[in-house]
Amino acid sequence: MTESGGSGTPHWVRSLATIGSPIALATALLFYFGWVRTRFQARALGYDPAILQLSVQDYLLKSVNVLFLPFVVLVLVVLVLHHQHRRLVAAARRSDRVRASASRAGRLLVWSWPIWLLTAGVMLALPATRFIAVPISLSIGLLLALYGSTLTRTVGSGASWPRPTSIIVYVLLAFAIFWDTERIARATGEAFAQDILVYPWQLIAVTVYSEKRLELAVPGVTESELRPDSAYHFRYTGLRLLEGSHDRYVLLGANGGNIVVLKDEQGLRFEFSR
Repeated sequence: MTESGGSGTPHWVRSLATIGSPIALATALLFYFGWVRTRFQARALGYDPAILQLSVQDYLLKSVNVLFLPFVVLVLVVLVLHHQHRRLVAAARRSDRVRASASRAGRLLVWSWPIWLLTAGVMLALPATRFIAVPISLSIGLLLALYGSTLTRTVGSGASWPRPTSIIVYVLLAFAIFWDTERIARATGEAFAQDILVYPWQLIAVTVYSEKRLELAVPGVTESELRPDSAYHFRYTGLRLLEGSHDRYVLLGANGGNIVVLKDEQGLRFEFSR
């Protein structure tokens, strides 16, 4: 007989649901951030990623370089701050003066949100920081408020927030972190695009052989007419491989700035080289 709880649901089903839900949520988030990065990179380069028909796995892989560095930095910062917090709490338990100072600092952090509201306003006025002003200010303000509440409660001079307040703060924080990550994905995509446009030679070189003239009016691309008895009559050099998926290749002119999309079909041959 399958062991089950009071609801009649087998334990293995509940365990699978407990594990599966976070995995599904993480997959959805990774897919979204990979899609944002790809979309903004493609838009900056002048094409629509829909033409590549990328799979879920493609978008998941593209999200890795969006999240890897922020995640590593976040973990390191959390470890350092956690260590400092333990030292502060230990000192507060040994000294009434440190305890009073820690309690006062905690209350100030809880009520520091007007400062971050003002900071968001200043950042919105600056073109360089406008796109991230609200999410980063909201995230920092909420994190400091949460830490301030934890600090005052830990040193014994503060009470816990009411449950509805805690729920609202955590929901807002989750929304702000999601917003921050979306902005990071957007900035990453645009930065990749800019790097490619400045240094197109870092991409794989592509030579295209065609039975028919392709009429590629792309600066830096050279058309050469081959011998009449050759299987292919035209050769195109000066292209770089930007993306490839299924039977389509997105090619960039060697001088940057011009996009060509070719389908791998009969009558075309692609050669790749460094």
